Amino acid sequence: MSYTCGETPPSTLRAVLRALTLREGDEFVDLGCGRGQTIFFSRLLFGLKARGYDLVAPFILKARLINCFLRLSDVDFFCQSLTMADLHLARVIYLVSTTFSDELMKEVMEKLREAPAGAYVVSVSRPLEEEFLERFRKEYLLFTWGHAPVYYYTRKGEPGPLPDEGLISAQSRR
Repeated sequence: MSYTCGETPPSTLRAVLRALTLREGDEFVDLGCGRGQTIFFSRLLFGLKARGYDLVAPFILKARLINCFLRLSDVDFFCQSLTMADLHLARVIYLVSTTFSDELMKEVMEKLREAPAGAYVVSVSRPLEEEFLERFRKEYLLFTWGHAPVYYYTRKGEPGPLPDEGLISAQSRR
């Protein structure tokens, strides 16, 4: 198992989330959240509910400590395998799969089947070639280790209606 890690800069996460149609209060899940930077910025910049999963206990403890100071509601961190994540309400699932083993990727792909129809799945470094995902975009963005491909998908199926109220457009985002 690899514990190699890097981080998504706030400007990169902002570009990723701007590529999606989101509402304030939608749920963002980071599978492999590290110290929680993406969780904090998705909550602060976009008003998303956010949950992060990581196996590195010191990262999760640090993220929880930071949240004690920030006092952000709708933010949770779990020190457990990302294959144990609850994806049933996720609107955005983010994974930086750069160092994930092939075995872990197979487990993650099975887990992604639990995502609701219409959910976004954003994968950094690795394409996700599965019949239940439809890719709609690919771009190269800057990360702490350099530029990497970012693949955007939607979970196939019939999503529920998306009300116009509370829609976060690219023009209205901070």
